[in-house]
Amino acid sequence: MKLNQYATEAFRQDVIKRYPNEACGFIINDDYHSCFNVSEEPEKHFRISGEERFDIEQLFGPIQAIVHSHPYTLEESQHFAKRKYNPVWPSVGDQESFLSDNIPWGIVATDGEGISEITWLDETEIIPLESRKFSWFNADCYALVRDWHRINNNITLPNFTREYGFWLNGQNIIEEGIATIDCLKRYPTEQSIVGDIAIFDTAGTGIVNHLGVIAGTNELYHQWIERYAEKSRWDHWQKHCKYVVRIIK
Repeated sequence: MKLNQYATEAFRQDVIKRYPNEACGFIINDDYHSCFNVSEEPEKHFRISGEERFDIEQLFGPIQAIVHSHPYTLEESQHFAKRKYNPVWPSVGDQESFLSDNIPWGIVATDGEGISEITWLDETEIIPLESRKFSWFNADCYALVRDWHRINNNITLPNFTREYGFWLNGQNIIEEGIATIDCLKRYPTEQSIVGDIAIFDTAGTGIVNHLGVIAGTNELYHQWIERYAEKSRWDHWQKHCKYVVRIIK
């Protein structure tokens, strides 16, 4: 998804104008339509009423995308680097709504003066694997695994929500999410074959914190925080692998 310069500028102005609250709106016929944020905590969340959504669609047509902002303060930004966190990344609430909406979602971060580039959540477009830079949820380790299988096997694995930093809170979100996918069957690491998803506990805490896909002979394709997607030697990573899971068609 990409906005034209007029929609981009209209959205940008709305984001700055409504800071420190979250701006929100729809893209319809390539135009930006600003919406009221009726959330009880508009500086932290956004919500567009069903009535306004219905009225806008009746007047202007079907919604192409939903866009909104993530405002932050300079004080908050001091902690982002320490957490390796980017405020443009989608919250769990964003992820849930995107998955239920089934249309592209665009997010920007703003300090009230400037805004980031738009991060898109879009199931219809695949970010090229070769030049993919890490971004939580849409370009993280599970996103790479899903997209590798979409490209190579024409299989789309179900997506699931995941909170950034879950591994620091004792949560095992990735392993629990993988376990809900019926078409995946577990195998010992030593029985791995090309296409298997490698399940890692790199910290040795019992919590799965990384995934990769075995993409070739002794080749692991994976996406690590703060790095571009990369192909590594599988024999170097095998010792960290708890097991692999395989798509059973």
